[in-house]
Amino acid sequence: MTFGIDNMAVIIDKDGDSDEYMDKYYTDMISKYKKAGLEDICDNLVYIKFDRYDGVLTIEEICTFVNYMLMCSVNGNKIMNMLNMSANEIKSEIARLQEIGY
Repeated sequence: MTFGIDNMAVIIDKDGDSDEYMDKYYTDMISKYKKAGLEDICDNLVYIKFDRYDGVLTIEEICTFVNYMLMCSVNGNKIMNMLNMSANEIKSEIARLQEIGY
């Protein structure tokens, strides 16, 4: 079954301005979910950080990938498949996505 997103929404934490903050925020969030008995939610959350200077992807590739993630966020399997690709495979897939307008 395929779902679409009718109205996109984004939640932004105004204080989240550093990698250290986001790392701690994610760890604290997982801990709170586990304490509340929501282990199944914890198992399905993925924290993805992109390093635009020392990472595998260029800034343009990161933007394309994030755009794709936002547009296809209802299909986590596609996103996880991309995250599990080799560097060459993901670069090739991102180039394909850029060609079709992401």
